[in-house]
Amino acid sequence: MISFEPFWDMLHEQGITTYDLEYTYEFNPAEISRLKHNHNFTLQFINRLCCMFHCQPSDILTYIDAEDRKKKLWPLPLTSVVYHSLKPNNAE
Repeated sequence: MISFEPFWDMLHEQGITTYDLEYTYEFNPAEISRLKHNHNFTLQFINRLCCMFHCQPSDILTYIDAEDRKKKLWPLPLTSVVYHSLKPNNAE
């Protein structure tokens, strides 16, 4: 999985907020949301970020191994577990 966590760390170090991204750097809110949720982006967009912030791709994104991701996600808190009934729909 590709993560934009380094991008957010870089912005924090530079004192740049999501408000700044939208109004100073002219990002649209959908782009900001997609960055926050690690959605897919084109290389053209990655290039735009690198040009805008004078950085390398490794400064704004990182690869997280599937095993590392599992370690971060599990165990899930009980509030996020969805329980399904084992009873068939027509059983009473």
